[in-house]
This record gives sequence, C-alpha cells and structure tokens, in this order.
Amino acid sequence: MNIALVLSGGVGRRFGSDIPKQYCKLRGKPVIEYVLDVCRLSKVTDKIIIVANGEYVEKLRQKYEVETVEGGNERNRSIKSGFDYISAHYDCDK
Repeated sequence: MNIALVLSGGVGRRFGSDIPKQYCKLRGKPVIEYVLDVCRLSKVTDKIIIVANGEYVEKLRQKYEVETVEGGNERNRSIKSGFDYISAHYDCDK
C-alpha cells in the first residue's frame, strides 16, 4: 500500500497571513487542494493522510474526507506523528 503523507502543520508566521499559507486561496481554491488533487489523480497513491496543526485536524478530515493526524511543534515531530499513525493503523513493510 502506498500512502501519501501530506505535511500541513505549519502556521505560516513568515508568510504574514491570518491563516497558514496552505489554507490560503490561489486561483480560487486553497493551496492544499492542489496537493490533494495530485495525490488523488496518482495511480500509485492508495491512501492520503494529512498531518496538520491540531486546530485544523477535524476540519480537514471532514472537508476532504481523508485521514488526519495532529502534528508536532516542529517539522520532524510532525513527520514522526505521521509515521507513527501509519505504523499503528496499517500493515506497511516499508
């Protein structure tokens, strides 16, 4: 099984917006939707899991109908949270 782990936990301090840049609209839709669209179109992606800031986890799960997991305070912690979730919920040998 090939799982796309989408890291979306940043808060965008340097971006200077009220919301993280991945949720800002670009040409009419949130940036994260472009990533999800490509993952869904991929012939090798079986599952999509988004790692996000805690306040967005449930919103993303409902809006995009994907599995979500809360990330950490740093990118490496978010990656680990995603891998830990996959390890706990899927039989992956990679």
